[in-house]
Amino acid sequence: MYDEYQVNAISVLVASHGANISVLGTNIGTKSTFLRVIQVHSHGNGPPPPPPASKYHCTTNPRLGTHLRASTSKSRASMPYFSQRSIYISLSAVVLVFFTALALTPRPSLNTLSIPSPFSRTHNQSPHQALRHRPQRPQQQGPLSHHEEQQQPTWLLATMSAYFSQQRRNVIRATWQTLYPNPAFETCFFIAKPPPLWQSLIKQENDTYGDLIMLDHLEESTKVAMFIKPVEFLKHLLGSGKPSWKFVSKIDDDSFVDAERFYHEFLRPRIDRHAAAADQNGTLIARRLRLEHSDRNFSTPGGQFYTLSWDLVRILVETQARKLITNVPEDVLVGRLLYDADAKFEFVDLDDTRAFDVTDNLTRLSQEREDLGPMDAAAINPHKMKDDETYLRVAELFGKDGFVGHPSGAVE
Repeated sequence: MYDEYQVNAISVLVASHGANISVLGTNIGTKSTFLRVIQVHSHGNGPPPPPPASKYHCTTNPRLGTHLRASTSKSRASMPYFSQRSIYISLSAVVLVFFTALALTPRPSLNTLSIPSPFSRTHNQSPHQALRHRPQRPQQQGPLSHHEEQQQPTWLLATMSAYFSQQRRNVIRATWQTLYPNPAFETCFFIAKPPPLWQSLIKQENDTYGDLIMLDHLEESTKVAMFIKPVEFLKHLLGSGKPSWKFVSKIDDDSFVDAERFYHEFLRPRIDRHAAAADQNGTLIARRLRLEHSDRNFSTPGGQFYTLSWDLVRILVETQARKLITNVPEDVLVGRLLYDADAKFEFVDLDDTRAFDVTDNLTRLSQEREDLGPMDAAAINPHKMKDDETYLRVAELFGKDGFVGHPSGAVE
């Protein structure tokens, strides 16, 4: 069957030449014979339709004849183009059908890797809601068994951080938090409310690590961090349900902590003691601030790293709810609130060999800025590593068994 373009082209050719024409290898003969062939192949036995007026006109005008011959040449040259285009369209349709079928074919689900998170979140929560509350632990039917009690974390190490200090949080995660894994420890960072520009980044960070607690009623500022942020965090913990923690530590993000040594030397004996005596007084463990020319008659922990037994956490929060003190530095506030509450507790002092500031040469500094020489095996809490490189240099001096006294290379 000849299509419309072939019929028109051959018609013009016959009209122009009137000679014998061979179409598809068949000798058609004269013009009249061709017209009969066209009639039979294109329209059966009926009369052929008139040629479209808008395309070709048979005429004896020599100039038009010359023009029609040129047009006929173009039409014949274009005949393979339409055949190729049809092939291309057909192949494209086959490919499209194949990939459509492939996409619609059900495939078995694959196991994906997920990072466990201590937060309970749903995907439709906002960044604020996702970070607002720590998960409620499952309700226990009756008291925990001794084995279950041993599986619960008894020490929460909470590092105060600014929302924008993501790199420092990663440094801390990669150093002492990785170096000292222990099921008795639980670590987190607490931050104030980030601005909208940072919310997606904070949410992604928490989706990855699951260790952020956001105090979304606080705006991030130096004043908030210095005065009320830690006690507001303790208030948040107290309202999060009955915890398994026996001790809670507040840590500055420029502090390194040998958590394993501190736990076994200072906490483990007191946990056992508290379990044996229900009326045991509370415990505060810290580097004691030595305040010159101070008329305060209470002891104050250094804000770089202090640890409270859970009963003291409760006393602090309840006393602050009554006093609403907002103009006292946060470390001094701890001592002030415990004093105002007339709390009975043991103050365990971390001396300058255990908790100290660090110089650029990694030597120890006293509170009075006196150089105390190099760190030694007693070191637990180096402080004031303001830049990440210094923090990493200090971290290299510690191994899984504590202070090693020389760079140990990459943290294992």
